Amino acid sequence: MAGTIIYPRIYAYGLVAKSLWGASSCLLFVGGVAGVMFAHQIFPETKVLWIAQAGCAFLLLVGLGALLSTFRGKLVLYADRLKYYGMWRTRIVRLSEIERTERALQQYGHFNITLVLKNRRNVRICDFGKMDDVLADWLNALPNAEVEAEVNRQERLLANPAFGDTPEEREHRINREAKLISYAGYAGWGIGLWGFVHPQPYNICLLSMITVPGLALILLIFGRRRWLLNEDSESGRLGLSQIVFLPVLALFLRVFLDEQLLDWRSPLLIVAVVTLLLIILVSWIENRFNPKVMWATAIMYGLYAWSSLVFLNDYLDHEKPKTVTAQVLDMSISTGKTTTYTLNLTAWAQHKSSDEVTVSSTIYKRLHKGDQVCIKLYPGKFGWAYYYVNTCPVSRRP
Repeated sequence: MAGTIIYPRIYAYGLVAKSLWGASSCLLFVGGVAGVMFAHQIFPETKVLWIAQAGCAFLLLVGLGALLSTFRGKLVLYADRLKYYGMWRTRIVRLSEIERTERALQQYGHFNITLVLKNRRNVRICDFGKMDDVLADWLNALPNAEVEAEVNRQERLLANPAFGDTPEEREHRINREAKLISYAGYAGWGIGLWGFVHPQPYNICLLSMITVPGLALILLIFGRRRWLLNEDSESGRLGLSQIVFLPVLALFLRVFLDEQLLDWRSPLLIVAVVTLLLIILVSWIENRFNPKVMWATAIMYGLYAWSSLVFLNDYLDHEKPKTVTAQVLDMSISTGKTTTYTLNLTAWAQHKSSDEVTVSSTIYKRLHKGDQVCIKLYPGKFGWAYYYVNTCPVSRRP
């Protein structure tokens, strides 16, 4: 009979896809293993070594998981159930057990979907090639969380009287402000990329990244009934996080790598207090305290507070430095996306002789083992001492 669907239907990678995904998974796994083993040679700078090792360990696990999924993964579809061969285990899920679907996605030649069961457990199905019409219809017959959330979001926005008196006026204003926020988000991403890729002029770049989250707070004040920092579908307001996210991340990374605090623990208490005040301020402006989204605000403005205060501690400091000297015990260069020049010095100030410091390529090329370097110690505008390493006026070997 025409149109009859024959079950069971099996979804798995074809030979070509399995070969390509398998090779890619092996490369990730081998690269992660090599990275973990040799990260200390590639990234001798202690500030980034643990980040590099964690990243390589993550690649290792991703490669292993992808390898197992590629060769073991399979989905067998029946009219009333499905059987899923996952990375580690096999699950049988009946149609009557499924409450809804979430995060349905199809890209790069495979599909990914989460089944939420009535017992509140989740079954995540991924890979296995392209989704055909039969599987799509089987899944589309179930309630979809994303569709429901988007419908609910639009209904909440259109019901917010702050956008206008009539539904037509509110819809027009919502669309207009959503476009403006999107354009501002592009500007925020541009400033963030500036900080990531080529932060020159340096001070202007960092001050620009500091300004963006401050402007977002001002926007929240003027649009407190229409905007939020982190949007949720129940709020009936538009979110501004896309403006702030990348500038804050770039600012944190730039300050973390570039600033040379004598004691990195010094700012933590004040940063914690400032972060708490920012969270309270945002909660007051938004007139809500939603634990589901407040953690994102806490992380974002925690990084922002730390980065801004550490940079301004240096930028606003105009006191004369104190100069101490140390001897170069060893020198090393690490290459990657960026080249890091590292010196191992004799003990100075609070640093032990085993501690390493980074310098610019210009300073590095002027030095040899056994030379002396002059270290300028600055008190810092907020009392957090920082330093810069330079060649001495006459650098001689003893």
